[in-house]
Amino acid sequence: MSIPKKTYRCDDRDQALWLLLEQTRNAIFKARELELEQYGVSTVQSGVMFVIHTLGGRARPAEIARWLVREPHSISGLLSRMERDGLLRREPDP
Repeated sequence: MSIPKKTYRCDDRDQALWLLLEQTRNAIFKARELELEQYGVSTVQSGVMFVIHTLGGRARPAEIARWLVREPHSISGLLSRMERDGLLRREPDP
């Protein structure tokens, strides 16, 4: 595999920093996955529950999407599955 000539090439320090950041992210993510596994909850589901808790126990799907840097349509499906699994309860917006 090769990099096309028109592609931006960063120097070795930039590349090393990005690699270290990616490795750190992966290690943290894996540790969190293992921690949550005992509860049968994914990291994304945990994030949703954290956002709802942080916002006082109520949150609109658009707010959750903003906090988790996700597209709103992906949050809607996730919330439906979480409700089905008994992890949360949807209520009408007052």
